[in-house]
Amino acid sequence: MTSDKTNIVIGIYNAAVNKRGLNPQNAFEDLVKRMHTMEVSAGELQGILGKNSSKMVDFNKGWIGQVRSIYQSLEKTPLTPSQITAIKKIISILYLRSLQQKQWDREDNYISFERLELSAEDYSQSNIPLLLIEYFEEYRDEDYKGYLPEIKKYLEEMISTKPTIEELKEVAIEEGFLPVFVESPGRLTNTPQDQQSFAGDLPLKRGGVIRFAPTPNGPLHLGHGRGISILSDYADKYDMEFILRFDDTDCSKKGSDLPAELNISNVYEHIIEDFTWVRGKSPDKVIYASDRRNLNRYNNYGRELIRNGYAYVYFDMGDKNYIYGTSVEENLEMFDEIIRGGNNPPFKDAGVLLGIPADMKTLLRIYSMDDKQMKNEIRRWVELNVYGNLLKPSNIFGYSNTETGTKIMRYQEKQNIRILERGEENWLWPTLNLQSVVDDKQEGVTHVIRGLDYDYPKAVKSNDINVLRTIRFQTIMRVLIDAPPVASTQNWGNVSWDGNYTLSTSQLRKLIMEGQLGNNGFLHPDLPTIYALRVNPSNWGGSFKYYWTRFNLPNALDPVFKVQDYQKLNEELKLNYGTEKSLIDNNLKLIKKISSKQDKGTYLAEGY
Repeated sequence: MTSDKTNIVIGIYNAAVNKRGLNPQNAFEDLVKRMHTMEVSAGELQGILGKNSSKMVDFNKGWIGQVRSIYQSLEKTPLTPSQITAIKKIISILYLRSLQQKQWDREDNYISFERLELSAEDYSQSNIPLLLIEYFEEYRDEDYKGYLPEIKKYLEEMISTKPTIEELKEVAIEEGFLPVFVESPGRLTNTPQDQQSFAGDLPLKRGGVIRFAPTPNGPLHLGHGRGISILSDYADKYDMEFILRFDDTDCSKKGSDLPAELNISNVYEHIIEDFTWVRGKSPDKVIYASDRRNLNRYNNYGRELIRNGYAYVYFDMGDKNYIYGTSVEENLEMFDEIIRGGNNPPFKDAGVLLGIPADMKTLLRIYSMDDKQMKNEIRRWVELNVYGNLLKPSNIFGYSNTETGTKIMRYQEKQNIRILERGEENWLWPTLNLQSVVDDKQEGVTHVIRGLDYDYPKAVKSNDINVLRTIRFQTIMRVLIDAPPVASTQNWGNVSWDGNYTLSTSQLRKLIMEGQLGNNGFLHPDLPTIYALRVNPSNWGGSFKYYWTRFNLPNALDPVFKVQDYQKLNEELKLNYGTEKSLIDNNLKLIKKISSKQDKGTYLAEGY
């Protein structure tokens, strides 16, 4: 049958060229249409053409890639008059943006309080069809990807009428769009229904809780400031509670008891001041993981996980000698022994492990299960391997590794500075995989927005083991402690700057401790810190926030903070608004206006 089709394809094409006088391109298009009528699949036709093009008169093999698009055009439903009208209206808005962009480009107006850097959304004429398709997908759930030829034709018709910017502005106002486009971070989505999805799929209307969660081992840098800026925009846009949470459960190299050389007497207060300068107001709530009530809460969850057969306790006795509890009761006794701790405990090291192997294959398998299967599988593994006393010292050695193992709580001899100030001792601390999930549940966090290095699809594509482990591990923990799902959306790229030093807090700390930055510590004026900006009274935190939420978008870019651009923008905003409060108040009004237009489907700028 295939040979018959091959002969038919060759015969139709050659006859069209030799007998009907069609040029090769038209003969090819005619062939494809006839094969579609004969119900030959696009894939099969491409295969036949690829193997037999040498037998076809003046056939261009480059045409083979057009088969599917021709099939799609033959199969698609013709646009209705109302659809055509809607498309033409959006084309007029997009063409307005294109003309405005050209105008700003000619004026070399790369900084303006009404718009952003042109590298954000590019409204060049060639991009208009794709931007239109994105708009209808986002706001009207309509797919026009198969109608590119029609869209391009309507665009050409629009351009041929030579409308002016003022005429197009009138259309924009009539249709409810902004006459001048103003950029804004994209829309958030509601929390997912499926625990495992780790992403939402519906527009968020009002409410919710977001958090910024630094490790207090140094001051905030420019990248942290971008995060606060974007999170603040969302908090204002959706009336969300914005929490500042200190993840200060690591008492080792990331501890908050900073050496005197770093020149920060209280890193917690320093970070709160950084946060407040960027946001324009204090956090809605400040959470310290090291608070006694929180430490007690982590302990309670640790005990509950052990009681439910999801976790177990190990002691490292030294010389590669490990012991672990082989029953719920024994594990609970060992758990309390870690809490009693002291300076001379009956172990060299100790901790609590989640009841699963640490390899990535097993982690993915369990992560992919539904909630009931997941809980049953972890209980089964603990009963068989832990209570059955089948684990070897080499197993515990691997599982107890904080970075690559299954540790959810750990013994720490060094004490947190806030613990010491309270005159207390604390020996058992949660790892971030437990602490973060417990805190999110306690505070009702609904959305997590963070760096693109924690974007799950991106991590899967790049096989980023560290990120995949963190996301999968924390998702499993959410199931085990019955924490509600959290949507992870609109993650942002990594920030660099055009100054002389790295943004890495740990690397800057190393330079300071080596004496390479003088005696100013982290207060050195040339460092990429929020402090270095806010210590200058002429700089507005509102301008810094504006830089990231109006001027340097989209979020997904890996942007460079350009000091001179910020200074120029800061001066322009001061000139136009007079006071920082006026800038902040006007920006809040703008945020609400954009949010309202997004809800109505009449916002057309970067971010969707």
